[in-house]
Amino acid sequence: LPSHATILTGLLPADHGLRDNVGFTLAPKVPTLASVLKKNGYATGGAISAFVLRHETDISRGFDFYDDEVEPIGASTVIGRVQRDGKETARVAKSWIDRQQGPFFCFLHYWDPHTPYLPPPPFDRMFYTGDETAPSHHSMDAVWESPWFANYFREWMPGVRDIEFVKAQYDASIAYSDACLAHVFTR
Repeated sequence: LPSHATILTGLLPADHGLRDNVGFTLAPKVPTLASVLKKNGYATGGAISAFVLRHETDISRGFDFYDDEVEPIGASTVIGRVQRDGKETARVAKSWIDRQQGPFFCFLHYWDPHTPYLPPPPFDRMFYTGDETAPSHHSMDAVWESPWFANYFREWMPGVRDIEFVKAQYDASIAYSDACLAHVFTR
């Protein structure tokens, strides 16, 4: 939330007041890019993939359209698991963009290249072909021994022993986001 507030206001967190993903709301006196563009004749829309950018934070101020309908993935209550797949966010954004007749600004946000890295097929194996659970791998040992990371990783990468697989899933998530963007840019 703080970094996106910086993008949408041009202010640093100390100036816009948002310092964490939860518990903060953008102050009414802080102007937003969407508000400025709207005053200058632009249609303004946003399609959001993560709970942290929900409209209750007032990050949506100035948008004519702001779709932040996200759902938890599975039973998890971890904030990073309350998200929407990039394909659905792209569909929502493209639908709004296709209805615009004049100048417009669309804020498109994908959560896919954030943990948990869960790219769909065929992206999930695009950058890794080995066996990530092979006993010969030990590069994830420190993660599994960590009280801070083990439970989190176990939830979405159970049994993974090769850190190269985790890196490949990150790369695959970026490739998937690129494919979603291509869908939006194809008019």
